[in-house]
Amino acid sequence: MSACTAFEQDLVLYHYGECSGIEKQRVESHLESCAACRGFLQELKSFLPSTVETDEPPPSFWQDYSRELRIKLSDRQERSGGWWPSITALFRPWPVPVLAAGAIVAIGLTISLSNSRRPEPPSSPEYVEMATNADFFRSMDLLDSMDLLESVEGQEAQQKGDAPAQNL
Repeated sequence: MSACTAFEQDLVLYHYGECSGIEKQRVESHLESCAACRGFLQELKSFLPSTVETDEPPPSFWQDYSRELRIKLSDRQERSGGWWPSITALFRPWPVPVLAAGAIVAIGLTISLSNSRRPEPPSSPEYVEMATNADFFRSMDLLDSMDLLESVEGQEAQQKGDAPAQNL
């Protein structure tokens, strides 16, 4: 049997209880007047449950599965003996960051302790004399700059003095 095309999807939702209150009332009022839609809904009620059967494995499947799992686990335990697993345990996720953090702390301590033991530079008279010489050379640079400014001013004054003579 076929339902009205406008109500076909609504009937499926109505069957599964997925309609809102207004849609449910609209479908129920239509079902009162439409025999085709009532037949379609009756077919849904009879055919849909048979298509949704659960696929549960038999108990023998679970027994075989459990037995095979136990056998694989015991084989794995027998193979895991020896020295190799103890070495690979060092490379599991937690030891690597711990070892890296320890190396960083050791490097930091080494650097900080070596900086604190560094001897102070000697304050001999030679260093003091060199520092006073540096002040002397700074003042000499200032004097050179003043000589340069005076020469530039002299050139400008000379050019100004020549300019009125040319205008005559």
